[in-house]
Amino acid sequence: MLLSSGFTLLGVYLSGSFAASMRDPQVINSINHSTVNENLTPPAVAESSSETAPKCLKVKVKVGSGSVGVLMDAKATGNGCWIPQVTLSSSDVVVRVLLTYENVSHSVQKNVIISTALPPGMTLIPGSTFLYDTDSPAGITDRSNNIGGGGIIIGSYDPGAFAYVVFSLEVPSTEALACGTNYLPVTGQVQASGGRIYRNTAIVTVTRKC
Repeated sequence: MLLSSGFTLLGVYLSGSFAASMRDPQVINSINHSTVNENLTPPAVAESSSETAPKCLKVKVKVGSGSVGVLMDAKATGNGCWIPQVTLSSSDVVVRVLLTYENVSHSVQKNVIISTALPPGMTLIPGSTFLYDTDSPAGITDRSNNIGGGGIIIGSYDPGAFAYVVFSLEVPSTEALACGTNYLPVTGQVQASGGRIYRNTAIVTVTRKC
């Protein structure tokens, strides 16, 4: 993967020293989507016995056609798996979202921009966006909070390279939801310089009992 010692967020250069300021440090020693659930699951789950450890979904829905691969997963705060559709309990107030980007082309993809469209009533928690890749396995914090706006430029990536962007969203209050089941889609978007836009969606489900 090609990255300088930091990454650019809408024209602002951040050094790797921001990794030390992470509020939620999680180390990825091997960047591979087949192990992303293990790598990004809190230690309490990874260390639990095989009888109690969650059976995480290995096969994901990936969009893209020969250039960019995009996966979207989510989970409630705390232990659990990253899955394309997550159902929150009435006590959950925060959902974490994972966007996986893969360069599946045969060329370097430059100035890759990652952004997301949030459903009404769902808001980004400031300081909760982190980038993980082979150059920054411990993560770099995005202080711009622009993942839900103009997006963040995460750098340039060689063919076959991966990057993971994790961010947290505040769930709408119960009073703001309709009675019954509410489907809240969180759509991720990836675009390399000069390339087309690729999107994928994670679904957050919340039920309001009236």
